[in-house]
Amino acid sequence: SGQKQITDRQRIINWYREDVKRYRGMIGKETEYGTIVTKRLIRNIESRILELEEKERMDDTRRGLS
Repeated sequence: SGQKQITDRQRIINWYREDVKRYRGMIGKETEYGTIVTKRLIRNIESRILELEEKERMDDTRRGLS
């Protein structure tokens, strides 16, 4: 079909990105789960996004070789 299927990892990356967007306007406030939003929290989520994106690229490369 030519359309690339979204992976579970990509769904998680997108979910984290949406959280980061929302959290940027919430620094010092609580999330719906009672977590205080800090710049450090946002940096940690962004770091996790980068890790997941790297794993996704590695998997894309492996899929391309098979």
